[in-house]
Amino acid sequence: MPAWFLLLQGLSPTGAYNALVQRLLLGGGTAVEARIGGPAPSYLDPAVFLLILLAWAAVPLLAGYLRFRRADLS
Repeated sequence: MPAWFLLLQGLSPTGAYNALVQRLLLGGGTAVEARIGGPAPSYLDPAVFLLILLAWAAVPLLAGYLRFRRADLS
């Protein structure tokens, strides 16, 4: 399995959460390396998946805030 496919799976909130749980809590670093057949690239680091989760939380809040600011409430 190519390593970029694991990143593609982790772009959804559920995929990013699952990747974080597997890498941090279950020690899945060796499982990832076994799946891709070599050392894990830097874009499969848990910090990347944490940033993806933060983006999924921040972008909708920011979009809602900006829409609310432009709304005419009178």
